[in-house]
Amino acid sequence: PESAILAIGRTVDTPVGRAGQIVLRPMATLSLSSDHRIVDGVKAARFMADLRSAIERAENLQ
Repeated sequence: PESAILAIGRTVDTPVGRAGQIVLRPMATLSLSSDHRIVDGVKAARFMADLRSAIERAENLQ
């Protein structure tokens, strides 16, 4: 049985505010569904935060 499923959406250029300007930034949706009988929610949240940080600093993944 599955204990967790991670879904990663496609990257889309999305307008965001930066330093008073609107700029396009590549954005993707990440979603984690887990069975809380097996996966601790705090650890799952930390995993998602760490994954986000790693993706945002993709040059460090090499």
